[in-house]
Amino acid sequence: LRPNAQITRAEAAVMVMKAAGLEISNSIALTCSDKDSVPDWAKAYVATAMYNGVVKGYEDASFRPSNRLTRQETVILVLRAFGIEEAQDKTLSFADSNMIPTWSAGYVKKAVELGIIKGYGDNTFGPQREITRAEVATIISKCMQLKK
Repeated sequence: LRPNAQITRAEAAVMVMKAAGLEISNSIALTCSDKDSVPDWAKAYVATAMYNGVVKGYEDASFRPSNRLTRQETVILVLRAFGIEEAQDKTLSFADSNMIPTWSAGYVKKAVELGIIKGYGDNTFGPQREITRAEVATIISKCMQLKK
C-alpha cells in the first residue's frame, strides 16, 4: 500500500471516487487532451470525475495523470467528490496564506473549518506540498465520517 509514498492524480481520482461511492460509468468519454496517458485502470474513474466536476483539468485541457497530487488539489478533489461546498469567505490565517491561490482557498478554508485537514506546527499550510497516500486516506476518512 505504500502509505508514505506520494500519490498521483490518477491514483487519487480512483481512490476518492470509490470512497465517495460515486457510480463509475464506462460510457463517459475521457475528454482531457492527454487521455492516452491516463492508465487503463483509471480511465473510467477519471472520465466520471471530470464529467461530474469532481476534478478539472489544467488550462491546456490536460489532466496530467502521473503528476503528484498537492495538498490543495487533494482538498478540492475530496470535498467536491463528497458534495461539500467551498467556503465563501476565503480568508485564511496561515503564515503562507499568500501562497494559496483563490481557486483553492475556499476549499482549504472549508476543509480546515470542518477539521478535515489542518496546517503544520509552524502555522503553514503548504498548498504545493506533495501529499502522501496515508494523508489522502485520512482526509477521505474524515469526509466519510462527516457524511454519516
